Amino acid sequence: MVKIMTEERKGITVRYIDPVNTYQGRSIRVYLLPNVPVDAGELIPRQDLDRQKETEILGKFKPEHKETVKDLWSKYEGESLSAVSVLLYAEERGRFDEFAEKLRKEYDRNIIYMHPDIRTSRTDVMAFFNELYAELGVATVEAADEARKLADFGPGLVVMLRDDKRAFA
Repeated sequence: MVKIMTEERKGITVRYIDPVNTYQGRSIRVYLLPNVPVDAGELIPRQDLDRQKETEILGKFKPEHKETVKDLWSKYEGESLSAVSVLLYAEERGRFDEFAEKLRKEYDRNIIYMHPDIRTSRTDVMAFFNELYAELGVATVEAADEARKLADFGPGLVVMLRDDKRAFA
């Protein structure tokens, strides 16, 4: 069972789940929002979709869906790779409108309030996309459940711990 740890760092009480697992051979820690120490480590890097390849990527969609894709692409800055791939899988399965609506609702309810640089590392965003992928049959239900369990502790940020031990002094 996962235990929520609490500690005081430079006068601020922070809560985290420790340790979760490793990512590319490095330890990670999930800090529960709102008090995430800025010197704790690095957010998991993720490359966003390249806007220079927009024409090529939009060419994979039906003409009637291109405006919707462009709109959601710009709204999901920082997570555009996930948003566009969900739409592509949904279109292949004939469920484009249904999943475009799910993306719009989540954006209006939650994503709009997040800075694009932290969207990839937020546990609730990871869980949302894993659930969409599972619904489309691209990911396993178990993977979606694991992501949801992590997010159920409360929204948090997955942070890769620095090799430099001074970050935790």
